[in-house]
Amino acid sequence: MNVYALFRLAIDASARASRRWANVLPLLPLLAAGALISNVAKLVPVSLAAVAVASQQHQMQAEHVARYVRLGDRNAIYAAGHMQVPYPNFDKLRSLLDDPAVRAGLPANVRAPLALAPAANRPGVFVPFGAYTTVPRRDDLPGYGSFGETGNPTVGTFRSETLASEFPYVRIDLAGYLPDPALSLKLDCPPPATCEATDIRPAEYARESWQGIYVRVPQSHFRIVADDETRTLWMAFSAPLEVGRLSVLTDALINRLRSQSNVYAALLCGIVSVLLLVGLWRALAPQATLPRNDT
Repeated sequence: MNVYALFRLAIDASARASRRWANVLPLLPLLAAGALISNVAKLVPVSLAAVAVASQQHQMQAEHVARYVRLGDRNAIYAAGHMQVPYPNFDKLRSLLDDPAVRAGLPANVRAPLALAPAANRPGVFVPFGAYTTVPRRDDLPGYGSFGETGNPTVGTFRSETLASEFPYVRIDLAGYLPDPALSLKLDCPPPATCEATDIRPAEYARESWQGIYVRVPQSHFRIVADDETRTLWMAFSAPLEVGRLSVLTDALINRLRSQSNVYAALLCGIVSVLLLVGLWRALAPQATLPRNDT
């Protein structure tokens, strides 16, 4: 943009120059854009590799911070290397993470979850963790599931104690075979309050892995209700993490860019090309001259 602005100044300054130079100068922004693209294209592979390495480091840092915030594990900070935590001073980092004001503003991937405890649950139905044996265990994000000691045959209902949140959304990690019709999970209001419950229906089975889903909170006080009515399938869910509205929108945009990156890259290049062509057309178009008044 700076190069283009410089050439535009040169074009305006050469308005009184010969017609030959007046026709050549508007093409200089196009040549500069081509040179810029050719130089940037050489750096793309190296830049993408650096982004991949930085992404792995950031993920590892988030895992260590989350383990300290959720479990109070000091080794997650002090035993980690300097590149595995987001701040080089371990004592300063720990004091910041212990500050209630800082904890209130932490993102969902490192925030402490809401305390999840059963209010109504037949023993042996929904158990802590409660997922198939190959599902990665999440000690820092506790939850419940219907895969008990006897496996799939357990059936029953889980109702949590009342949870409180001022956030509009929560994130819940799911495993298993929800949304099978015989399985259900929702955010409901504790009696005697009444509200429209929010059903949690993921687009596909998470199976033997964890998949996060954002859920609208029906009101500030709510509870989690889960039902397993099948002896052949199971489900598991984590304690909810509070999430703000902008975080949900940002995550949705990032996921869309990841899944359709070629479409958005082509759209961006098209917009830049149109703007460049419009600028060239305005520069090459003959300028209308006002009639002279010699009187």
